[in-house]
Amino acid sequence: MRKTQRAAIFSLFWLAAIPTTSGQRGTTDSGLVGTWRLVSAEERIEDGRTMPLWGSTPAGRLMYDDRGRMSAQLMDPRRKPFASEDRLAGTAAEMRGAFEGYDAYFGSYAVDAKAGVVVHHVIGSLFPNLIGTDQRRFFVLSGNRLTLTTPPLLRGARRSTYVFVWEREGRSDA
Repeated sequence: MRKTQRAAIFSLFWLAAIPTTSGQRGTTDSGLVGTWRLVSAEERIEDGRTMPLWGSTPAGRLMYDDRGRMSAQLMDPRRKPFASEDRLAGTAAEMRGAFEGYDAYFGSYAVDAKAGVVVHHVIGSLFPNLIGTDQRRFFVLSGNRLTLTTPPLLRGARRSTYVFVWEREGRSDA
């Protein structure tokens, strides 16, 4: 066998071994594909209390594409602007407020529709500790509404479960 033939065969085997961006084949047909607008976000504290996260009108977008890529951005619309137009010249308090009032990450995803679970494989994140992790979310899809619920997470020195309700954008037939 000639060198070029061996190289071509090796390349085909190598390409076939690469997983899809979602980590599994056929995991993006669960109805999640599309763009979603954040409708509500609430924290459910272990002691039974429930409170809105980032006020009564949090802002956010969640996107799933049909190739297994995802992106999530969530924001407290009440965040205060910096005194300076220079984003790196904020005071410690301004920087903290900006960080605490915003969450964002992107990566790939895989869906287990039977279990009602979507796993976000985080590639990049505002919070560096999430990079390289798998973020498991329980989901319920009902018409044009998607509810994502986290397992208990540590935030603000307490463990809470977070419930995010999203509304599909751009499609009225969902």
